[in-house]
Amino acid sequence: MSRNMYRRPLPKSVKKLVTQHTAQKAETPEHIKDVMAYEITKHAQERIQERFNISNTKDVASWMTGLMSKATYVKKSGVDREVWEHGGIQFVINPNNHLVITVYNHESSTIGLEEGLEDNIPEVVLETLTNSMGTLYRVKLKEVAGYCAPRYAEISKLLNQIHNIQDAALIEDKKKKTEKLTAEVNAKFDWFNDIAQGIQLLLPNQNIVDDEQAIKELMS
Repeated sequence: MSRNMYRRPLPKSVKKLVTQHTAQKAETPEHIKDVMAYEITKHAQERIQERFNISNTKDVASWMTGLMSKATYVKKSGVDREVWEHGGIQFVINPNNHLVITVYNHESSTIGLEEGLEDNIPEVVLETLTNSMGTLYRVKLKEVAGYCAPRYAEISKLLNQIHNIQDAALIEDKKKKTEKLTAEVNAKFDWFNDIAQGIQLLLPNQNIVDDEQAIKELMS
């Protein structure tokens, strides 16, 4: 069965937006600007408390600020997010909205697997595991595409309507709908990124998770 049967095209206006953001990947920032302006999302706070045993809200904010001040850029993630790292700790931010999305320890797996796993299991088992994880990744990617495509289409429609109407109350209503849809899409990407990170931690030397390919899948 052709994989194209599962693909749902995005509107041209959204494709253009994604393409523009993807093109910015070549620009590698030297540091995070306006660190103090960032807000830590509830999801990120929970992950910090869970993974780094920092429970006090003020301590979380102070710890995160210090981490961001020293961090090194790693890569672009999705449309509008960046991955940064310091001391083996990676975190995802949205520089446009000044949000910390999630934080995790890059040097050790959150699912309790030790480094070198791939060197200590039979090749046939590794191949089966890699194929299974690849299938899981593609299935979840299709799920994200199916979920996000109609919401991107509705966002595009609402933005066009906002541009062409004059009534202030109507504009505000459509802006709220746009924000709600955007939050839903971002939450779905967070969910997908957690899965992708888990797969990468499980099999760090296997080429399964590819952010750029994921974007191409969603656009095709």
